[in-house]
Parts: sequence; structure tokens; C-alpha cells
Amino acid sequence: AVAVVMAAIGGLVLLALPGQDVPAPPIFFTWWALASAFALTETFVIRFHVRRESHTVSLSEIPFILGLAMSSPFHLVVGRIVGSLVVLVFHRRQAIHKIVFNVGIFVLDTALALAAYRVLLAGRSQVSAAGLGAGYAALIVALLVGVVAVGVGIKLTQADVPFKTLANALSSAIAIGIVASALGIAGLALAWQD
Repeated sequence: AVAVVMAAIGGLVLLALPGQDVPAPPIFFTWWALASAFALTETFVIRFHVRRESHTVSLSEIPFILGLAMSSPFHLVVGRIVGSLVVLVFHRRQAIHKIVFNVGIFVLDTALALAAYRVLLAGRSQVSAAGLGAGYAALIVALLVGVVAVGVGIKLTQADVPFKTLANALSSAIAIGIVASALGIAGLALAWQD
């Protein structure tokens, strides 16, 4: 039920996204290119454990920022879901309830990141100082949505996990995500060649 609510909210945010007049990127990433990049970054992950559950942090911020700046919302959302879904099903072999939960997170955090990015970018160049800042802020929005959702998911399924244990694990995920977001921004600056 939580996954359906997250996906529904994400879908509504995506439907409400305003159009944006920004410079055309030198490269346009299609959904399948982004799906490949997400699959690659979701395959090579950093793992951490909270009691009986294993959680992972990927470097998916790199294709995420490239998709925000150099693709359309449709291509970013589809690429994120397809690429990550392939890994969750075939590489990690997650249980169906975890797959559904993760897809719900992906829809919600991608939609909210897109909304934040568009508002903060405000028509400026994606690689201007303001554009790179908007990208970084959007990645942090996605990171925080994911961390909160995972934290709620853990507490719903493992109510006996002490808050301190959960907070320590999630703070590590946030720290790694902040560094990965900075790498993503650097990747965008390098990939964007006028």
C-alpha cells in the first residue's frame, strides 16, 4: 500500500510538471541509454545491514543528474525504472514486495527531484552555476525522499529496530549519497561540451 501511495503521488507530481525552456543539451540521453546507466550503477553498489535487512546505496546519482539535465522527464523516469528493475529482478533477485516498494520510491523521488530541478533551474543553463546548484539540490531531494522512505519501510517491517541503529545506517547512506551527488554534478560538467 505504501508503494502504491508513493507511486501515485509521484505520478501526480509528474503530471503537474511545468514545461521548461532550457538550452538544448549537446547529447540527449534516451530512456534506454539511461536504463543501461542505471542498471550499471545499481549493479555495483555499497551494502549496509540493519539487523535482518540488507540495504544498498548505488552511484545512480550520476545517470540521475545526466537524465535531469540532458533528457526529458519521460526518458528519465522510464530509464530509471527499467534499469533499476532489471537489476532488482535479475541481479539482486529481490522479493516482489521489495521490488514494488523500491519502484514506488523511484517514481516518487524522481518526480520530486524533477519538480525541484525545474523550479530551481528557472530556464537557466543546466551547466551554469545556478544550473549545477539546481541539479545538486534535486539530487539531495531524491536522496532524502529515498532515505525517509527506506526508514519508514524498515520501521514498518521491523518495529523492534532501535531508532539509533536505524539513524546510524541511514546517516551513512546520506553521507555516501551526498558524495555520489557531487560526483554526478562533476560528471555532468564533464559530459556537457558545447
